[in-house]
Amino acid sequence: MQDWAAVWSGAEWRAEATAWIEEELGRAAYRITGAIEQPRVRFWSTQLTIPTDHGRVWFKTNNPGQAFEARLVETLARLVPERVVTPIAIDPDRGWLLSPDQGGTLREKDGGSPADWERVLGEYGALQRGLVPHESAVRASGVTPLPASETAAYLEQRLDDLAHLAPGDPRGLSIEQLTAARRALPKLRRACEDLDAVGIPNSLQHNDLHDNNAFLGQIDRPLRFFDFGDALWAPPLSVLRVPLDGMAHTLSCPADDPRVLRATDAYLDNWSDLASPTALRAAVPVARVVAGVHRALSWRRLLDEVPIEAVEPDWRDAESWWLTEYAGPDSSP
Repeated sequence: MQDWAAVWSGAEWRAEATAWIEEELGRAAYRITGAIEQPRVRFWSTQLTIPTDHGRVWFKTNNPGQAFEARLVETLARLVPERVVTPIAIDPDRGWLLSPDQGGTLREKDGGSPADWERVLGEYGALQRGLVPHESAVRASGVTPLPASETAAYLEQRLDDLAHLAPGDPRGLSIEQLTAARRALPKLRRACEDLDAVGIPNSLQHNDLHDNNAFLGQIDRPLRFFDFGDALWAPPLSVLRVPLDGMAHTLSCPADDPRVLRATDAYLDNWSDLASPTALRAAVPVARVVAGVHRALSWRRLLDEVPIEAVEPDWRDAESWWLTEYAGPDSSP
């Protein structure tokens, strides 16, 4: 456990990373043409940008709880190369990832048009469908599996763990939160059972598919997705929660707006040979409930690796918030 933001801000780490970048770019016949910059340092990751004669290059390293991303991206580049950014180099032991810039994202297009969102969801669903036969290879990269059948038990155990933290620990739960969450456990169990019953196989749940994690690219070529640090191998329909919420926010519309529903259907079409349209649409709000546990698990992976005093106050209770969010009225399936 370390203060990773402090480590990544230090001269020793920067020199080590720079030496690796220079070596790998030289091996790939890239020439660095300017100063290496560090645009962001957070406790979950940091990036460096490198100007080269082949355009801008991005370096990324993750908090150890999500350091599997480098190996995962290398695996995805082999299995679905047209849908992800093929890295220039990775260091799987240190979780380092070096990638070419891919241009603008959906967010840089003011959050995108409804047609952009349809494309993002339809194409990410195609990525998931293409990975279904490759479960063993994807999981071998280190991504966490969380099937629906194990989700309620996982959540119940985490509630117990957090209940035993010292009083005043910001990661913990109040008596009121814990009581409400335990009372609502049957709702989560039903959601997991209903999601399993749809018959959609598990796949790569990006778990943070927002408008800044898809490169727009060219209209006649598949989109390229990135930022897989939050990913799980889990019920794939849960991936809809983040982008549908983002779309509704960007368009200032309710969840049942026709534009949101069209984007949802573009995603569901990828699974239409496995379940009826009615069953798939009914599974979307159910998957939304389960997605909250997925978000909690990714925050746990990060928070477990950092002293709590090194975490910005806004994020200290992130896991506990998501663990108990399903108990609120907004998440009823």
